[in-house]
Amino acid sequence: MTRCLYSKHMGEWSWPERLPFRGGGDGRTMAEYAIETIGLGRQFGRIEALTDVSSTVPTGELVGLIGPNGAGKTTLIMLLLGILRPSSGKALVLGADATKEFSKVGSAVGVTLDVHGLYEGLTGLQNLLFFGELFGSLREVASQRASELLRTAGLWNRRHDRVAAYSKGMKQRLAIARSLMHHPRLLIMDEPISGLDPVSRRATKDLIKHLTQNQSAMVLLSSHSLADVEELCSKVAILSKGRLVAYDTVSSLRQSRDVTFIRITLARGQGRASVDRVLASIKGVAEHSWVAEDTVQVAMAQGV
Repeated sequence: MTRCLYSKHMGEWSWPERLPFRGGGDGRTMAEYAIETIGLGRQFGRIEALTDVSSTVPTGELVGLIGPNGAGKTTLIMLLLGILRPSSGKALVLGADATKEFSKVGSAVGVTLDVHGLYEGLTGLQNLLFFGELFGSLREVASQRASELLRTAGLWNRRHDRVAAYSKGMKQRLAIARSLMHHPRLLIMDEPISGLDPVSRRATKDLIKHLTQNQSAMVLLSSHSLADVEELCSKVAILSKGRLVAYDTVSSLRQSRDVTFIRITLARGQGRASVDRVLASIKGVAEHSWVAEDTVQVAMAQGV
């Protein structure tokens, strides 16, 4: 039996065994879909966190997952990783059942959570080497991969510094690099840009773009910001109240009757915090993001 290692401090689920999911000599064939959900649902007591989510994400897609707090984004991600068991339906990741084939999914997926979970007492390089060896890579191979990713993430000159001395944006980029140490075919990122300053946001988005173009990894990225998803992703899935209310390209969604996009300009002196609270409380607001200092864009899901 393969053992899964989990540490709350690390915020990372790791599998020592690596099963690459590549077609060819090992007899495995590449899955038609990166992600497939069939009637997927999850209840916590009487609360339905996710209800009847059925969708497919073809291989090669870069998909954004958006929705307000409580929409079910994190629950969906935990179900795709096999961390949570579904109350109904099932989730297939690269052709493997996320619940029944837990180790296979883990070996093929890289994960970056909203809490970076790095060892702050170690250097950036030591963090990557640790996770590389945890996945069974030889020291020399892990060192070569770590060097490549540190350069890509713009952290090469800080590789020998302890992570405790890194800025929040640097930690986030290191966490993304760590999730790629085992050459995953699918990268799942939960709020990778949330809470970053403008410079760090730009650097992190540029890193994500580079990775999707050069690392041959498919990406599922969750975010509160439609603007970020539109910039980074080829398609967007909108969750509201635990239901998948739309899934298409942003341009198609703008013309769809399922979702209406509006922009609101604030009156002088009106604060963002109060607007955020009001929009979060309105039924049918699938997502909102600030596109300017005084302008908010709102995605309204119809029939919710």
